[in-house]
Amino acid sequence: MAGYVGGVRNQLAGEANVDDFGTPNFLSNTLADQVKDIVDTYGPYDVIHFNDAGLHGFQPGRPQATALEHQTDMQEYVDVLKTASNRLIWATTTNVTVDGDTQQLDPVNNPTIIWFNENAEIVMDANHIPTVDLYGLTVNRLELKTDQFHWTFGGYQLMASAVAPAISEALTIPEPPTAALAFCLTATAGFLVWRHVRRATVVALPEEAR
Repeated sequence: MAGYVGGVRNQLAGEANVDDFGTPNFLSNTLADQVKDIVDTYGPYDVIHFNDAGLHGFQPGRPQATALEHQTDMQEYVDVLKTASNRLIWATTTNVTVDGDTQQLDPVNNPTIIWFNENAEIVMDANHIPTVDLYGLTVNRLELKTDQFHWTFGGYQLMASAVAPAISEALTIPEPPTAALAFCLTATAGFLVWRHVRRATVVALPEEAR
């Protein structure tokens, strides 16, 4: 998220203001409650662009969910986001490469990322939520990686060029009466918030929340 938020901000200049929140959390049966505190404080929102924070969820020691548990947790997460906006956009989690060889997908951990994305997609389809497929966009662009998880400036610009138009298009949809901001949980478990310029001033967040 920190990598492409600047590109999204630049591409939406004059159309939307972009803020960001940071969190180390990942998808679990407690994430919905944690997100609820944020949307209750800073919402409602124009558009919410989010993912399941998969790059934090696969790490050793993290609880392993079944497909049903993962989908249930995702649905609870989506239900909370729906209380803040009727316009949601999901993003797939990007790939993991071999430690020390960014040109090879990690044979142990990358299949878990694919599993996260596939199970989340089931929930998105059921809720009619559109997808920005950052995994598909970048999986054949491994020359743009700097390590297992992170990307070069060009890689993040590529992602921004997919995310910003999706946000822009969503903002053209007739505005639901309860919506006022945009919000995002990205592949690096961060939050992006777009406040529509027509509606309000950007929320000023404390440094510890960034």
